[in-house]
Amino acid sequence: TVPINHATPNRNLCITKKEPIGPVGLIVPWNYPLMMLAWKMGAALAAGNTVVIKPANVTPLTALKWAELTAKAGFPPGAVSVLPGSGSRCGQAILDHPDIRKVGFTGSTGIGVTVMESCAKSNLKKCSLELGGKSPLIIFADCDMSSAVRNGMGSVFFNKGENCIAAGRLFVERSIHDEFVARAIEECKKDEDRRSPGPVHSTRATEPPQALPVAAKLRGPLCGGGSYTSIWW
Repeated sequence: TVPINHATPNRNLCITKKEPIGPVGLIVPWNYPLMMLAWKMGAALAAGNTVVIKPANVTPLTALKWAELTAKAGFPPGAVSVLPGSGSRCGQAILDHPDIRKVGFTGSTGIGVTVMESCAKSNLKKCSLELGGKSPLIIFADCDMSSAVRNGMGSVFFNKGENCIAAGRLFVERSIHDEFVARAIEECKKDEDRRSPGPVHSTRATEPPQALPVAAKLRGPLCGGGSYTSIWW
């Protein structure tokens, strides 16, 4: 209880009551199928809510296995439900359902607009959005060059670039540009296996990396590189 007025003889109190919001719909992407699921579901369950999770249609097995394990762990029936399928059908069903009280969504900005609009039109659901971006890594002349190169390459290659905070662009101050590029190339050559893309979630996901060198050649000479099937850098 929190007093809202200390003046005598006012005895009014403001009471805050913590209670579950109700069924929560969670829509997660394919790049971190387990981590995203755990982050969103853990908080919702800890607050006493039931959850309906819609995994990405290309990575549904993680969520289904998770649901199996929750059942084995003794979670009550209906506490965790998984709805695999396309976003336009299964995801939209969660957004439009009148019994869902809150939605958590991680994905593209464009779909985020649709999610927020659907939440408003259905039953004014509470809505939490984590949307994609294209943030650059900015490197200034007074940097620790070794650290900047190492972190610059890590920001690009980590998790094959399938990362919502991947620095797909590097902005380097002109006075250190040439040195940075030369050292970045050498860093990539140190361990070609480590710099190769590794597995991706579908054949379609191989298309953007293969298109990047082609697009780069149209803007100027490449400082290094190869095909997607041989070497990433």
